[in-house]
Amino acid sequence: MGRRPEKNDKTAYEPPEPSGPRSLEFGEKGLLHALESHCDIDNIPMAYVEIDLEKICITRVNQLFCRLSGFSESQLVGETDLRSLFSIDSNSLGLFLEKTKHGGAGSTSLPVVIHRQGAEGVSCSARLQAVRNGEGLKSLVALLSDPPPWRQDDMERLRLKAAVRGSKDAVGMAYADGRHFYHNEAFSRMFGYSLEELRNKSPQSLYNNQEQAVEVFKSIQNGEFWSGEVEMRTKNGQIIHVDLQADGIMDAEDRVIALIGHHTDLTDSKMTVLQLAQSEAKYKDFVENAPIGMLITNLDGEIVYANKKIEEVTGYDLRDWKNSSFLPILYPEDLPVMHQQRNQALTTRKEVKPYVLRVVTASGEIRWLRTIPQLVFSDASNSSGEIVGFQNFLEDITPTKLAIEEKERLEKQLVQSRKMEAIGTMAGGIAHDFNNILYPILGYAEMLKDDLTPESIPYKNVEEIEKSAYRARDLVQQILSFSRPTEQEVVPVAVQSILEDVLRMLRAVLPSTIQINPKISRKCRMILADPTQIHQVLLNLCTNAYHAMLDQGGLLYISLVEEHINPSQGESVLPIAPGDYARLTVRDTGCGISKDVIERIFEPYFTTKIAGEGTGLGLASVLAIVQKLKGHISVESKVGKGSAFNVYLPIIPITQGDFVEKDISPVPKGCERLLIVDDEEAIIKMLAQMLHRLGYKVTCFLDSLKACNAFFQEPESYDLVITDLTMPKMTGLALAEKMLKIKPSLPIILFTGYSEMASSSDVEKMGVKALLSKPANIMDLGRKIREVLDEQQKKQ
Repeated sequence: MGRRPEKNDKTAYEPPEPSGPRSLEFGEKGLLHALESHCDIDNIPMAYVEIDLEKICITRVNQLFCRLSGFSESQLVGETDLRSLFSIDSNSLGLFLEKTKHGGAGSTSLPVVIHRQGAEGVSCSARLQAVRNGEGLKSLVALLSDPPPWRQDDMERLRLKAAVRGSKDAVGMAYADGRHFYHNEAFSRMFGYSLEELRNKSPQSLYNNQEQAVEVFKSIQNGEFWSGEVEMRTKNGQIIHVDLQADGIMDAEDRVIALIGHHTDLTDSKMTVLQLAQSEAKYKDFVENAPIGMLITNLDGEIVYANKKIEEVTGYDLRDWKNSSFLPILYPEDLPVMHQQRNQALTTRKEVKPYVLRVVTASGEIRWLRTIPQLVFSDASNSSGEIVGFQNFLEDITPTKLAIEEKERLEKQLVQSRKMEAIGTMAGGIAHDFNNILYPILGYAEMLKDDLTPESIPYKNVEEIEKSAYRARDLVQQILSFSRPTEQEVVPVAVQSILEDVLRMLRAVLPSTIQINPKISRKCRMILADPTQIHQVLLNLCTNAYHAMLDQGGLLYISLVEEHINPSQGESVLPIAPGDYARLTVRDTGCGISKDVIERIFEPYFTTKIAGEGTGLGLASVLAIVQKLKGHISVESKVGKGSAFNVYLPIIPITQGDFVEKDISPVPKGCERLLIVDDEEAIIKMLAQMLHRLGYKVTCFLDSLKACNAFFQEPESYDLVITDLTMPKMTGLALAEKMLKIKPSLPIILFTGYSEMASSSDVEKMGVKALLSKPANIMDLGRKIREVLDEQQKKQ
């Protein structure tokens, strides 16, 4: 574009006054500019040749030049050996081009000799016009002639009309004073004016912006070529965007005597650009606010673009991460997956299937992202081009993932609950049968102790048998309480005695590769708890320690000390109230526990063991028991070094000496007639012998129906009935009901190996006087018999 007016130059364009009579004596330059842009050069009445100044070759010729040179158009177009065709003053030509390059006049006249094929050269006058583009000189156009001076306006007008009539652009011409004198059909279609309508209109009136009009006309008046975009107004008032190329037509003295303009309507293309821009804006807004994340990275993983959703999910301002790697926020264990997928995509040049990655957010939270990767090519329209990066669509599936995990956890919990329910059902049967087995062992052991002196070795051996049998009884009770949790009765417990029992059991079952190092304080006072549950806590902790050292062996430290938590410490150190606590510590030298596993070890059903080796309920039940006792459990661990569990249980302010000594009074005896019914022969024989020792007359039955018949025949022959609850043919409750119908005052004691099969309140409603659980020792049995008989005698 030519020179623009200064900002402070407010002078409007004034066309120069005509000097002498107005004529159309245009030079060759005027004609040349009339023919620019899509002109039919064969209509030009002079020899025409156009030379590309970049490639230095002929690009266009007309038929007059072909006839003048003797060559065909196909021979001339593309010719680079210009010296074989022309002889021209190279110094003058070079000077002209140099001046034109730096803003000088774009046209000149030079003599030239055309070397004709097979004939003598022809001397001509060449009118040269340099054609510019945005980067400099583009081409050189020459009109060759040996012309006489231009003669008359009509002849010029005819030539100009011939030159521009076929132009596809809208071409308009006007005198320097602003009067239109010609335009082609394209101009009329664009603006809607006829020539008659334009004769009295100034070219400036077609401009929507008068400052632009002043700029254009002043540039042309100064002999400059003007090119650029302007806003113009059509006859019906519509504003259109026009690409204008305008120049002056000069006479022989280089005076501007007329103006010519080539107009290209840009309105539709501008509208298309606007619509495209609006579409791009909408697309950008959609991407920026999309409900899923979009992340574009280069091949090094550096962030090129991230939308708002990515920032929302990760908590990071990833716009500040531009040109930084996205990899640091990926979950470390997922990096190999991501690299594998990327390498597969790069190798196959195909998109890979969606996969799941985890990211660590700014707050440390782990989020699950479903990743849909796409390759990015250097040429978006050519998938065979160079791969420059990845476009990743990231969908936050954390809620779904957590819901699935929760569903799986609940399903596992349901399965485990059903297993526990089945174990509970089975445990009832086991408890009944096992207690029936234990009862004769305990009964005979007690009677055997009565036959031995306490100082004898056989007496001590029998004591050990008795202790083991009682531990077996407690184990059955523990299985029952574990499978069917009920409200446990808490009593003052000396933890030392429980620890000694646990240590004896551990020494019997642990391999020699694991050494036990106990440290038990005898000064530690008692706690208020269910002894069975304390057993359960210790056994679970020791079992976990054993599994941690199973492969390599090691040391198992078990300690009990009394510890005081100061008020100044309190919940700032441990989440428990200040006071005195029994601290149980179970420490191993095994494999240790990682940090992420420690955070979950107390979750129900969480286990690191392989399927079938653990339920995930051990530590969960330990935590539940400790919390119920208003205590606390903590864990410390180092991978490869081992773990330590510390259990804090509140001390009760009494000592073992505060309790009343065990009752050593003799077992109550009697002489009444007893009817014993049980389907276990070993129990019948043991009870018969035990009760004979207490002075009672005993009649025994293994069959409940026979016992019922015997009672029906002589109901007054029996002062008390002891019957098992679960028997074939007729249960103990059914037997009691029949007997009570015949003798309502009959005292009945119901024996059961599984207490949950009947409750004291239920059996009392039926008239049964007492409910005893197997295995009952001789003292409990003797006292209960005497208690029931004495109460019955008081009523009589």
